[in-house]
Amino acid sequence: MIALANNLHKVPLLRELLLEENEVSDEGVLALANNLHHSTSLLCLNLIRNKISDAGCQGLTVAVSKMSSLQKLLLGENYVGDTGCMAMASVLGSLTALKELDLGSNRISHDACRVSLSCVFSSSVLVVWDSGNLLDCEKEALQ
Repeated sequence: MIALANNLHKVPLLRELLLEENEVSDEGVLALANNLHHSTSLLCLNLIRNKISDAGCQGLTVAVSKMSSLQKLLLGENYVGDTGCMAMASVLGSLTALKELDLGSNRISHDACRVSLSCVFSSSVLVVWDSGNLLDCEKEALQ
């Protein structure tokens, strides 16, 4: 993963980076995050099932917050918890092109889900959480 991350500058017009189920881990996603600034045309980043925790998600958040073209960020089925979720929610306003953020099947508590909804409702981003959490949080937020 580190070799791939270090060579992103060679493909500046990359539109999709599909790394689903590649055991990227926090170390790999942090290396990727440090090099994503080369990928100014990236529309989709798929990191589903890659053993990414809060630390990796937080590092990635810093990088993607500057990616004006990113439309899909898929982080489902990782180990992201409340800290990573809140970090990602805090930058939704700066992700003007983002249409879908998948955080489903992670380790996000009901409370973090509920707090993050205020960021989601003020943006046009579809956020995917575990369906049960999303439905419970939406009901509370709408009351």
